[in-house]
Amino acid sequence: MLTRLRKLIATVATLVAVPAISLAAVAYGATVPMVTVLKPVTENVGSPLRLVFDGQENYYVTDPRKGGISKFSASGQLIGVLKTPAPPQGIALNDKGNLLVSQGDSVVILDQSGREIGRLGSGAGQFRKANGIAVDAAGYVYVVDTLDNNVKVFTATGHFVQAIGCQGGGEGQLSHPTGIAYEKSANQIAVADTQNGRVQFFSATGNFDFVKSIGSLGNQPLQFRMPVGVTFEYDVAGQMTRMYVADMYANTVQVIAPEGSGRFLSSIGSNGAANGQLAVPQDVAFGQINRRLIVVNGNGNLVMFGIDGGANPTPSSTR
Repeated sequence: MLTRLRKLIATVATLVAVPAISLAAVAYGATVPMVTVLKPVTENVGSPLRLVFDGQENYYVTDPRKGGISKFSASGQLIGVLKTPAPPQGIALNDKGNLLVSQGDSVVILDQSGREIGRLGSGAGQFRKANGIAVDAAGYVYVVDTLDNNVKVFTATGHFVQAIGCQGGGEGQLSHPTGIAYEKSANQIAVADTQNGRVQFFSATGNFDFVKSIGSLGNQPLQFRMPVGVTFEYDVAGQMTRMYVADMYANTVQVIAPEGSGRFLSSIGSNGAANGQLAVPQDVAFGQINRRLIVVNGNGNLVMFGIDGGANPTPSSTR
């Protein structure tokens, strides 16, 4: 009788333990991705700098040599070029489908026809060098000011709120930041703190407080020589599973699990000119629909990687 009771208790304990293991797998189960090198985009690209996806996974690329913003379909076909009055740098989309484009000392807001309908960057929000841009779920706009060593925050209607960060190497301080991304599952802003060799996270609520830092200067895993772009991958429940960081001087993209101060998973790319290799990458974006990582390559093309079976869609699927 005692033996049977012990077996029953063990069975119940096992059943109770299973959900805990499953929850841990969901929260911390990021694995090394299966990466496939896909056909790159080489036509209609001049000097690409940054890119952003829309809801249909068309993508917009800032390209000064082409005179503005090149819009591509999900399959890589050029849809058109929106001319900008000054060389473009960073780019983001707001919930109205308008484009926010940094141009040195300002950020212009363009509709889908390329018409300027607004501008950020006057008075208290003036920029020294506007760079990467992100928009959060509440519509707040975050603009990296590389030379001012901070991130300037604006409301959805364009009113300046405050600056995040200041020059330095301590927590919450920045040194020549460049790229930025919104991490929706934790409602945080991730900033490529370029010369400090790390990615810093700030809350997207309240006073935009410092949350944590991932990485440091160096050549080892979880170290960066010059991080310039960051993007996130999510599971079907909307939880962030992997982050990807483009390192300009290492010519790679590091894949990192998000828990704590980060867990290195793998590197994508290597130095070179062949497809799948990188030369001074400028930015990176992950497309959830087709499960592709797009890297803006410094040698003038867009390098495509399929993640865990992701692929380039055929032209007919995007028409």
